Amino acid sequence: MTLLIFMSVLLVFMSTFIVFGGGQIFIPVFSWIFTLLSENFGAHIDSEIAEKAFAVMNATPGIFGTKVALFTGYLISNDATQEGQWWGFITMIITYLCAVIPSILIMHLAMKLCAKNKNNVYFIAINKYMKPVMSAIVIGLAIQLFIGTLLPYVTFNKSDSYFLINTENVKSKVFSEWRLYALYAFVPMVIIATIVAQRKKIPLLYTILIAIVLALVIFQPWSI
Repeated sequence: MTLLIFMSVLLVFMSTFIVFGGGQIFIPVFSWIFTLLSENFGAHIDSEIAEKAFAVMNATPGIFGTKVALFTGYLISNDATQEGQWWGFITMIITYLCAVIPSILIMHLAMKLCAKNKNNVYFIAINKYMKPVMSAIVIGLAIQLFIGTLLPYVTFNKSDSYFLINTENVKSKVFSEWRLYALYAFVPMVIIATIVAQRKKIPLLYTILIAIVLALVIFQPWSI
């Protein structure tokens, strides 16, 4: 068990350095990790359990990479009957910290270096060319998020395809018939309202809470 926990923590920690971003690109990486832990270190994580875990992660909000790290800590505690043990709640915290601490430390170091070299001519030159690159990445992610939200049957960064149209997924089934047409109107309206609220310096938290309440009222998830 000790070796299993050690290898799980090590692999989760290493995954933060070999995968860029926090999206579904983690699926093939952690599929391999689950297989490795099961075949060599006594973990009980079969393909069915892994697929169910990935489905839950996709259906819940938040960064996928940190969610899969959290799940890994609990899944390794499964016994032969696929029942999690009490120590899984401890290891899931450890694996989660292993996923987020490296990013926090790197960001802290980067901020210190930026502050130290803000007047350096080479740093200024690099920063000049990095800004449009980062802007392009953010714009690309925003477009991807907009399309994925407005069109629930379109998904990105899946293990089998970067761009995929799937009318059988959970989102497509939830946002069908009248809910789909309501979604077409709701998403642009929320975006416009958010922009207006930011210009009027209304706290973003209020905008988010109002959007959540409106979404619940409009889409009525309890009636699905």
